[in-house]
Amino acid sequence: MSYLMLIAGLIGAVLIYAIFRRIALVIGIVIAVLAFSLYQSSPSKSMKIDDHKGLIVGVSADFPPFTFLNEQHQLTGFDVDLIKEIGHRMDMNVELQNMPFSSLLPALQLGRIQAICSGLTATPERAKHVLFTTPYLEGNPLIIVSRASEPYDTVESLHGKEVVVNAGYTADLYMSKITDVHVRRLKSVADAFLAFNSSRTAAFVTAQNTVKSFFEKKGMQQYAVATIPDTDENASIAVSPKCPDLLTKIQAALDVIKQDGSLKQLKNKWKLE
Repeated sequence: MSYLMLIAGLIGAVLIYAIFRRIALVIGIVIAVLAFSLYQSSPSKSMKIDDHKGLIVGVSADFPPFTFLNEQHQLTGFDVDLIKEIGHRMDMNVELQNMPFSSLLPALQLGRIQAICSGLTATPERAKHVLFTTPYLEGNPLIIVSRASEPYDTVESLHGKEVVVNAGYTADLYMSKITDVHVRRLKSVADAFLAFNSSRTAAFVTAQNTVKSFFEKKGMQQYAVATIPDTDENASIAVSPKCPDLLTKIQAALDVIKQDGSLKQLKNKWKLE
């Protein structure tokens, strides 16, 4: 009897050991996975230009003529030409990473890209988190696009109405501060016009240069356009705060491009003047 109890006790001890060993293994795997995820998602403590062979720049290909995909599905546009010219002046290859506009600033803060060149407006709030060059594009006022049969000429006339904006852009920030206006945020200009044309949304509020390409292709006979006074969606290049030296180099190249007329040529090419 005591012999059987001894065997049973040994078997029980082995089973308990196996169970606890498996639990410990599972816990160890979970801890390792979590640690790896945190490491992957957290930014590096420092980033230097020399850490990369090229200049890693975030863009959002939803806004012709600034950045968009051509028929060959290649990134093109004013911003693409500009940042490539800046890279050339800095003797650096430019690596473009296309992502949603709303993902650009988080990617920059996390250190996954070094700069943004995608029609980004420098605001006091954004300047708390990233670095900005001086504007490379100015004099681009916000406009109200409404139906010719039902025009809206002022922001005050939009009170109580629903308006479409592109999420994260200057028009979104501006209209979000207007009380008694229902703001509908969409990703791209194409999405905004589609929603505007197929619903009872009163207007599409955006920047003047943003809709030039659309009007050139589709015409503007069915639309009314009114400028919002004292507004401007200027654009600057944003740089990671981990790369202050990079900001200095990009700013220097941008200054030269402005001075030698290259920036004006790019604006003329993409009909931004």
